[in-house]
Formats: sequence, structure tokens, C-alpha cells
Amino acid sequence: MKKILILGATGFIGKKVADYLSQRDDIVVLRHARRPREGYVCCQPGDREWQTLINDCAAIINCAGVGLANIKKQRDANETIARQLVDALPGGAGKKYRLLHLSTIKAFNANNYIDAYSADKQRAEQVFFAYSDKLCGELLRIPAVFGEDDANLAPLLQMAKKGRLPEIQGEITRWYCISDRDIAHYISDWLDKKDDHRLTISYLLSQHRYSVNDLIRAVNQHVHGENYQPATKKLMMIRLIYNALAAKSWLSSGFRTNNFPAERYQDLFQRDWKVEASEKITFHFVNFAPADIWNVK
Repeated sequence: MKKILILGATGFIGKKVADYLSQRDDIVVLRHARRPREGYVCCQPGDREWQTLINDCAAIINCAGVGLANIKKQRDANETIARQLVDALPGGAGKKYRLLHLSTIKAFNANNYIDAYSADKQRAEQVFFAYSDKLCGELLRIPAVFGEDDANLAPLLQMAKKGRLPEIQGEITRWYCISDRDIAHYISDWLDKKDDHRLTISYLLSQHRYSVNDLIRAVNQHVHGENYQPATKKLMMIRLIYNALAAKSWLSSGFRTNNFPAERYQDLFQRDWKVEASEKITFHFVNFAPADIWNVK
């Protein structure tokens, strides 16, 4: 049986991917952790155990990354992760390592938004392409990702249970979104594809775009049923509430972390992240809607 190494297997997406792939009886899933953890392979990129591990694996699935809320602490965090990975690849004449790296739709910034996460993920992609002599596979750009175990849904569910999750009045943007299950299913299919000696870019997107109101509606209906009619609030009021939450998060962390960065508000309500059109880029679409978060496929 072939071995598959999953980096970032303790995270929201990485755990779902590892659990999903572990159901297959033709592969061995190795979950990597930098610190000792039961059920995980613990080693540092570049050491002897790491090099043996990499050489034994048929593919590397890189789900590791630093998200928007923490990116301002280290603006090159995702670039650093990419560089650590490629620098730690064992040397070998003509050998290429098969990689699927989870990138983001924000790595293509056609509107030149000021966004530290976007810039960092762009640089991470560039690192992998700079080592295309050692790598083959895909950089998979993904949009917003949801799942039943998503910590970001917890406050929405709590508000919905109290009847305090309103829909929004005003013009707001729409975005692509997928579930963590969609990613896991795609990676499982990708592992069965014939090896390609190139390193390419692909997108995994929903067939339709959705707004935050679609997500709010799905959460309220999950909690109260399909006929529930929530209250509505003007976008200006939502902006004030968001700013208050940002200030509270900043203060409670001792001015270290803000879980409500301005970029997240802009992504939810204002920004239109476009996809890159090129003959060299492949698009994959899934039939996802926000209500599918709680539906087992």
C-alpha cells in the first residue's frame, strides 16, 4: 500500500482530509505533527526521520497554514512554511516529489486589495514554483471553506439559538464557498490520477456564489426550521457591531490578537475576489450550498 503524508493534519481542513482518506484500504495515511501527539508522526522538516518519511511517501498533502486572524503577527508565515518544506526535500538525481498544496483563491489578487494574507499566500506559491525541478502536482486554490466542525460557525449557531442572528439589509458581495468534505473528496480522487511531472494551479469552487445572508439563512433554518423568519439589520449597524467585537478581542488578548480583522469584514461584505483565467489553470466545480454543511454526502 502506498503511504500518504498529510501536513497540517491537526487543523480544521487537514483533520477532515486525514479522516476521509483513512477510510480507504489501499493507502496508509501518515499525519504529521511538529510536537509529540498520539497517532501522529512527530519529526522536524529536514531531519533524518523526516527525509526517510518523505522518501517512503507517494504524495505529500500540505494542509498546513496560518490564517487571516494571525497573519499580522508574522506576515511571511505561509511563505516560511512553504520554504521549510522545499528546503527539507531530500536531494536526489531527477527525483520529483508529488505535492498537493492547499492555496487560496486570494492568491490571485486582480483588484490589488491590501491584504497581508493574500500577499503571503502568493509568495508561498512562488516558493513551490521555484522548486518545480523537485516537485510535481497541484497548487489547489480554494475559496471559503465550511464544515460541521468549523469553529467559525460556533458563534453563529449560538446567536441563532438565542434568536439574535439577523439577515443584512444592503448591498453585499457574493463569494464562492465549499465544504471540508469537498476538499477531502477531491484529494482522494487526485491521488488516483496518473502522475503528472508538472506543477500546476487548479481551482476548486462552488457552482454558484453565495452571500453571508445565504449562510445566515442556512444557520437559522438548521436551528429553527425552514419556516423561520429572522430579524434584519442594516449593514451600517453590522459594521458597528463588528468594530466593537474587534476592539474587545484586541483588548482581551492584551493587544496581541484580533479575531475580527478588517480584512475579514471586507471579505464578507465588500470584496470581490476574482479567479485567474488561463489555459494553464484547471477549474473544478462542486455542487455546494451553505445548507450542505450539515448534510452528509
